[in-house]
Amino acid sequence: MNRVVPLVMLVLLPAAVLAQASFTPVPAREYREYFNQPNPVKGEALVGVAIVPDPRAQRSNVLHIFFGEPYEGVLVLETATADGSFRGSGEFAGSVERAGWAQLLLGTDGESRPADPAALAVAARGTAPNELRVVHWGDEPAAEDDLVVRLYVNGRRGDMSVQAAGERFRCGRLDGQRLLRFDMVCDIPWSSIPEDGVVTLVRRDGFNVLPQQVRIAR
Repeated sequence: MNRVVPLVMLVLLPAAVLAQASFTPVPAREYREYFNQPNPVKGEALVGVAIVPDPRAQRSNVLHIFFGEPYEGVLVLETATADGSFRGSGEFAGSVERAGWAQLLLGTDGESRPADPAALAVAARGTAPNELRVVHWGDEPAAEDDLVVRLYVNGRRGDMSVQAAGERFRCGRLDGQRLLRFDMVCDIPWSSIPEDGVVTLVRRDGFNVLPQQVRIAR
């Protein structure tokens, strides 16, 4: 059974949030969530980037996006389960005047959203090409140093690892027979991501080694 959860706009925001950032849904492109709809498989290796959440936070309708610098433009937000049975998409326009976490309000029925923190990817794409911003489900984190960043990766059944700042982090394979959108997660301490945000995904399939640089905006 197909199910669409429409966006509910919320207009009253705390003063501190308004001072930090003002993002509003783009008309006709508001965030919506879909269940058991056709979910096209994309060829991208890095599907999403988020702080490792707990199950309850992942059903929150509040997201925080990290900006290391002032920003103005559109954010494209996407969510998707590994098996393709759920997806969400929408666009938000606005600006950030200083570095920090900016709040987005989804306004959907979060209790219906899948809660498995390994099986639900979230991606916030900014104006730069191939750039993903770090997403935090729920309230703004108190500090960044102890956070763990999770990369949701389509390894195409190969072995995956991430190289960052001279360190190597192995990726873990997800369980399941129907993994369409992604099949692995890679956890990296926030402190291990370099200032320019560039890390290298390394895919190994037998004797074939395929490195690919990606940028995590921070």
